[in-house]
Order: sequence, then structure tokens, then C-alpha cells
Amino acid sequence: MPHDIFIPTPNDATNLVVDYAAYALTHAFLSVDASGNPPPIHLPRQYQIWQDTLTQAKDLPIKLKDASNGAEQWRKCVREMPALSVTKLLDDLPNLLRARHVLIFLMHFYVHSLPASQNEPVIIPKSLAVPVLVVSQALDMPPVLTYADTTYYNYVLAAAAQGGKKEAMRVLDTFTEQGRCTMRAMQTIISILADSTPESAKRLAGALHDLASQIATMGKILDSVHEGCAPSVFYGDIRHWFVGCKGESDEGGRWIFEVGAEESKRNKLLDQNRWLRRGQSGEEGLWEAKEMAGGTAAQSSIVQALDAFLGIEKLTHEHGDDTNAEGGYRGNRVSEKGNFLTRMRDYMPLVHRRFIEALGTMATGLREAAGRDGSEGARAAYNEAVRALRDFRSVHVRVATLYIVNQQRKEGREAVVEGTGGTKLVPFLKGVRDRTGQGTLGQI
Repeated sequence: MPHDIFIPTPNDATNLVVDYAAYALTHAFLSVDASGNPPPIHLPRQYQIWQDTLTQAKDLPIKLKDASNGAEQWRKCVREMPALSVTKLLDDLPNLLRARHVLIFLMHFYVHSLPASQNEPVIIPKSLAVPVLVVSQALDMPPVLTYADTTYYNYVLAAAAQGGKKEAMRVLDTFTEQGRCTMRAMQTIISILADSTPESAKRLAGALHDLASQIATMGKILDSVHEGCAPSVFYGDIRHWFVGCKGESDEGGRWIFEVGAEESKRNKLLDQNRWLRRGQSGEEGLWEAKEMAGGTAAQSSIVQALDAFLGIEKLTHEHGDDTNAEGGYRGNRVSEKGNFLTRMRDYMPLVHRRFIEALGTMATGLREAAGRDGSEGARAAYNEAVRALRDFRSVHVRVATLYIVNQQRKEGREAVVEGTGGTKLVPFLKGVRDRTGQGTLGQI
């Protein structure tokens, strides 16, 4: 099982090749450049207006469905911004990622701060629409907030930080003004892939035991979320900012990207954009977004990488239908178009997608090696890792119930709760959790 994979970045113009195992795995999917630096926190000077406008939104602060004079004045400034060309960013991956982050946050501030307007689509002004679409297409990302935008591109190190230690990291941008164990988990995976000789069963057992311990630590960190965020605050003030485009007149609504007639005619890439279709009004220069999931934990690269590495994707990514409540799918729109977890990879950074796909191939034979006669220690350690991942998902169920389901019940609403990704939240999470547990050796 080779462990040195080379994956090109989305920037085809530079033909840059990245040793992903050495470059990103050691940083647990955090966005870094080839030298191991974090993402830039400032854009080049000509794009400062985007950064300034984002700062203004946080300083006001802009609120959900905000009809205040200050919010409307801010939105007016957004509409009047020039539609800046991003050509200079296309050969500069770190700044391209930063531009994507700032623009997507601006767009969600704009969309979700608009006062409720029944059955009226959201018009995303040209000043945002054009750069958002160009940058997102260059990165092969959807023009909507994703998990990566809130995590992998959204941290800064303290000035004296060394080695990316979690204590020296902080979130850069939020809508409302830890992770070293994941780094160790990925390092353990690479070490296992590098040591695949027949006589290495004892070392395999030790490494899988370490991996189980690191996954358990991830669960403890997730379970401690209440220490930094109250359930009522998350449910009422944070969660709604993550909602994507549902393509209908409920929460999220229809999104129309205003690119202008001239841009629409000359930019053939718009016709190739899988997230858009020409506006139904027939007016030139308007492009309507297809349904897009909002930012959701299902887009977490580290968790899907663990599924792929342990060889249990065929269980965790099993597709339920709408008649099976345990499947947790709505049976329409985002959830009906194939397996939900697999589809959420479309919302991951391109290099993450390619790595997870390669990892599934690279790790082929891990289950066989752990289950081989004479490898009882490796089998027990493998099952320990699978159960640790199952327990991690149990914590996710508990957190989702506390932070979303219970909060909705307090409002007197008993309808099935949907996640920001568009699933029946708790049935979906429980289904994935239970199928994870079925992955232990001796059961399949």
C-alpha cells in the first residue's frame, strides 16, 4: 500500500504538484501553503474593500433578517461595490482561498440579513455574484458556505505560535462575534499505510489502538461544545447563518446571481457550472442557483477519511429511501440525488476529495490484514477503532439533540428537524452511527 500520493491543486495554470501526505495530512486538513503556513488573513490591497465590508458587518453587527437602518445601509454599500476582477488571484492559491472565504461570508451576511419576503427570491448583486462564482468555480467549490469555509480556511495563529498547536489557534471570522488529536489521527493513518509488511501485525495493532484513542479524544472535544456555546445561542443566533439555498420559498429560498448581460454572454463557464441554471424569468444576466446544502458536519474531511481508511464506507454511506425513517433522508432535492455523505464530498476542497478517494484505495486490505489468522491483537485494535468512531457519532447525535431538537421543541414545534445539509437530522445521524458499529470484524 503506497503512502506517498501526489495530488495537483485546483490551480491548473501553475501545474503545481503537492505531496499531500507530507503537506496537508500532518495539519489535519487545515489549509496551509507548501511551507506549512496558515491561510493569509489579509487580501491584496486591490481587494481591501471586501475585507473592510466584512469587518463592518461584524462590527455593526448584522443580524438575521435585519431590517435596521444600519443593516440596510450596509447592504446598499454591498450592492454599490464594484464587481472586481479576480484574474490576479487565479495563480495565487492561498489568496484565492482567502478571497473565497471573505466573499462567501459576505454573501451569507447579505442573504440571511435580508428581511423575510414571502415567495420572493434573493437577488445576489453583481458586486458579489461575479467574484463568488469565478472564485468558487476556480476552486471547484459550490457558491455557498461550506464546512471548509468555517473551519479549514478560517483560523489564525498567534504571533509566536510554533507548529500549529491548538492552544495558539483561534477562529478568524464568525457570524456572531481544538483539534490537535485530528492531526495525530492522520499521522497515525499515514504510518499504518507506510508499514504494511506481513510481519507488522503487532505494530499494526499498536497503531490502530493509538488511532482509537485519538478518535475518542475527538469525541471528548465534541462533547465539550457546551463549554463555549449555549444551545439556545447556537440554535437561535448561529445555525441559520449556515443555511444554503433550498430552491423554494421556505427558509433559504431561491437565490438569483446577478452577473449582468455582458458577463453572461462572454463567460461560457456559466453554462458549465453545475450549481446554476439560467434564470427562469428569461432576463439576460440572471442565473438561478440549484439547491445547495448549507455548511454541515457531513462535509468534514477528517470523519469521511476515517470511514475510507477503516474500509466501512459501504456501510456508513448506505443510502436510505424516504419511506424508511431510519435512513434519515427527505427523499427529495439534495437528499434524493444519491448517497448523502458521498454527495457532501462535492462541498469539500478538491484536494480533500481526491485524498479521501485515494485513501480508500490505499487502505484496501487493512481489514483483511487486521482479520488475518494470527492477528488477534490487530483485529481487536481495529474493532476498537471502529467502535471509537461509532461512539464519536453517538456524541454527535447527543449534541444535535441538545442543540437543535430540544431547542425546536421549546418553541412548540414537533415537526421533523432538518439539518443544514437537508437531512432528517436525528434519524440520519443515528442511522450512520448504527451502521458504523456494524463495521467491526466478525459482523461483515
